[in-house]
Amino acid sequence: REDSIFYFAIFSGSLLSLFKKSNRYGWLLFLLGLYFGGFQFNSAAYDYLPSLNFLRADFWEKKTFCNVVGAVLMTLPVIQGFWAKIFESRLFQFLGRISFSLYLIHFIVLGSVSCFMYTKFPQSKFFLGVNFVFYLIVCFVASIIFEKGVDKRAIAVSHRFSSRMFS
Repeated sequence: REDSIFYFAIFSGSLLSLFKKSNRYGWLLFLLGLYFGGFQFNSAAYDYLPSLNFLRADFWEKKTFCNVVGAVLMTLPVIQGFWAKIFESRLFQFLGRISFSLYLIHFIVLGSVSCFMYTKFPQSKFFLGVNFVFYLIVCFVASIIFEKGVDKRAIAVSHRFSSRMFS
């Protein structure tokens, strides 16, 4: 019963391919997706939303339901080509390449380098800002090195393996 919201999300996402390509309402759908995706219980901006009892789905948590709706509304215009030029840009391609490495490395950097710097410098807004900028730089540099040294090689090995297996 608790997992049913995730089945709803998968089902809703699979239906997105049925919509015809149209950028007419892309901005509106994307902004609505941001709105629902950012649902907060303590925000007056969401107080008017009805409870989920009208769906006979009172076992779904309202925040999770709104997050799913937001994700679907944001995904629809993107898969229809909304912002395609932006996502095809070199910057976004680069961010896509290092995203997995960044995901793996960021917490290690946060828990080591940033914590060390936090304890060694005064706790002021200026030094927190410096620490954050340094954290970002270390994360990006480490992610680039990891992507070039590990990810690219692992992908090449997997391509060779799969081509041998399925040739």
